Amino acid sequence: MTLDSHNLARVSTIRASDAIGGEATGFTPWLAEHIDELGGAIGIDLTLGDTNTELAALLREHTEVPVGQYFLDIRAHTDDGRVAAIENQYGTSDHKHLGQVLTYSAGVGADVVVWIAEDFTDPHVETLRWLNKRTDSAFGVYAVRIRFLRIGDSAPAPQFEVVVAPSEIARAERKANASTEDWTRDSFLDAISDDTERNAVEAIFGAVEATGGGKLWFGRKPGGQVNLHPHELHEGPSSLAIKDGEVIVRGHWTFWSTTYRNDAFAPLADLLGQSIEGPARWVPLRTIDPGQFLQVSLDVANALRSSHDPQDHVGTA
Repeated sequence: MTLDSHNLARVSTIRASDAIGGEATGFTPWLAEHIDELGGAIGIDLTLGDTNTELAALLREHTEVPVGQYFLDIRAHTDDGRVAAIENQYGTSDHKHLGQVLTYSAGVGADVVVWIAEDFTDPHVETLRWLNKRTDSAFGVYAVRIRFLRIGDSAPAPQFEVVVAPSEIARAERKANASTEDWTRDSFLDAISDDTERNAVEAIFGAVEATGGGKLWFGRKPGGQVNLHPHELHEGPSSLAIKDGEVIVRGHWTFWSTTYRNDAFAPLADLLGQSIEGPARWVPLRTIDPGQFLQVSLDVANALRSSHDPQDHVGTA
């Protein structure tokens, strides 16, 4: 290592492709394995799924996620159960990747969108800032510059630099509303304002748990969802959440890469007034028959279960 007269080395920046290899073959798998570092940079806890699951299985499930005939680089989840869509590219941001970011995020129903590049043009930065100004506080877009730095002739080290993030007001609002606690069965039910809805949700929970190994996965309060996993099915068919004391529900035809837009979800999408060819949107439970929502969700779960090999029935995400 060459040092100057003060025994200090020079810091240099090297291209990502030289540091880590191909974008899809090198950078995307590396980023997925170090998703916590990206989360630390943007101030959100990110995870690929159950930490007890083998890394190779997590990478298969959460990288190169199909969105129609395209593929999202990484789909992650926040600690409160929101979907995070992550798209990375080498070089400078371009219109092609901007379109991909928006298309993939809509396709997986993302609430957190992260675009990673080695540099960003001013128009793209302004576009993402414009999106943050005009979306609600549950949604956020981030632009993150990735650099690989070398001190003298040392091995390269990655550095994340946040270029665009939701406003500090929105971030403060999220922080004020955030909780360090997960929902529990009782706390979720207690948060429902309407007695009829509360009874309906309690019946849904009980029916799922009665399916033989059926489980509920509770996200983080207050915005996290509850995933329904009948028969210990990994790819739960649907979920519930609470917004302003009201129960909202959605299907999962874009939630799992292994069942992406699977025809088994068609009856559930139809019940919710949607299509499996489009994004899965939240719907107030009061606008549909709760018993029908439960039955159709169970039907979808049974159809998915029957299409799997026995070894695939492995608990919740």
